[in-house]
Amino acid sequence: MSPASNAKDHFPHRKPEAYRRWTCPPEDLRDLTPEKVKQLILTCFFEAQQETFLQAKRRIGSQGDKASLKSSLEAAVRLAFQEAGGDYNHPDKATLQRVVEILGRKATAWGTPKDIIAHHANQIRQALNRL
Repeated sequence: MSPASNAKDHFPHRKPEAYRRWTCPPEDLRDLTPEKVKQLILTCFFEAQQETFLQAKRRIGSQGDKASLKSSLEAAVRLAFQEAGGDYNHPDKATLQRVVEILGRKATAWGTPKDIIAHHANQIRQALNRL
């Protein structure tokens, strides 16, 4: 069984509208630095995946409050930085690009629809292209 189909089995009640489409505000694309892009990735990933993490936490009987979700999602992004061979505290453009690819693969494995992943990856690419 593929990871994506396995994720769908864990979230059979999840509807496509449960996925949020985050759009990067134009003002956030000004005066970009790698640190600012990292913050945009965190915001984007939170908006796109918070429902996935909330459902997972509920399945194991854990709290699903906003602070807990943000902490879990930040940990996932930190792990993506490790997998990319980069430094979360000192990001660079190449690492940020790899992190976006890694997070996209993870989201696919969790059953996130391809159009949602593509939308969010494109939002972050706009920022990366301005670095």
